[in-house]
Amino acid sequence: MAATTANPRFLLVALLPALTFWGLDAYYLRQEQLFRKLYDAVRKGTPTDPGMGPFSMDTSAFNGQVASWWRTCGSKKVAWLYGPMVAAILATTAIVTGLS
Repeated sequence: MAATTANPRFLLVALLPALTFWGLDAYYLRQEQLFRKLYDAVRKGTPTDPGMGPFSMDTSAFNGQVASWWRTCGSKKVAWLYGPMVAAILATTAIVTGLS
């Protein structure tokens, strides 16, 4: 009963958390990769900036060595989970809209 009377556009509200968490996961994965680059530079004793102190947590020198946020969103590590989820939400919305 509720499935037939519900507005199918409400299914699209499920996209908001899926896309938000997709973006957050990609952001934190990129941050992890930046900090790994920083750790390696400090470990090897080859800081990229001579003014960088031994306790600096500035990762901006490694931005070019790590994939961008957009590319990280499309990486296999993140997209394998959120891609099918978003596709399932869109497919369900299309099916329910077609039935209405």
